[in-house]
Amino acid sequence: DIQILNSEAFSSISEQLVEVINWAYCGKGDGQGWTNEAAIMIGPRISHEELLERFNETKSENSVLFCAKVGDRVVGCIHAKQCGEGVAEFGLMAVDPELQSRGIGGKLLQAAESHAAQTWAAGTGRMMVLEVREDVYAWYHKIGYRKTGETVSFPPWLEITRFPVHFCVLERPLP
Repeated sequence: DIQILNSEAFSSISEQLVEVINWAYCGKGDGQGWTNEAAIMIGPRISHEELLERFNETKSENSVLFCAKVGDRVVGCIHAKQCGEGVAEFGLMAVDPELQSRGIGGKLLQAAESHAAQTWAAGTGRMMVLEVREDVYAWYHKIGYRKTGETVSFPPWLEITRFPVHFCVLERPLP
């Protein structure tokens, strides 16, 4: 079940969301999942306060946080925001490592892309992937995202990476 989070729903599952995001990016400690950034990250990917800040952005009509659940269990999320005429940016995509490679990430991205195309009239989807994550890029490439040649520095003030890294900007036309 994939849903757009409202304030009531967010408050009841925010701790689960933080947990799933940190597992997806940093691993659960047991090697589960097809990919994570444990070799790159120092500590957690996101705190409850940072997630709340991201969620507060969704109170505008130009930003949405989607959540995937299996029963009452949060298993994934993706953030979508309108960032200019005809462009939507997707980020903070996370799926519980125990459930990766089962189509949940694809369904989350599809829901976000559909929302962006229908609600914001976005014709282009954009996202940023760490340049050292060729495995992740390969997955996005399979579904039509391509490197634009643009790179963006990882915000150094976050101090959560073991070494300086950059994002590659990926784009694709939205259906």
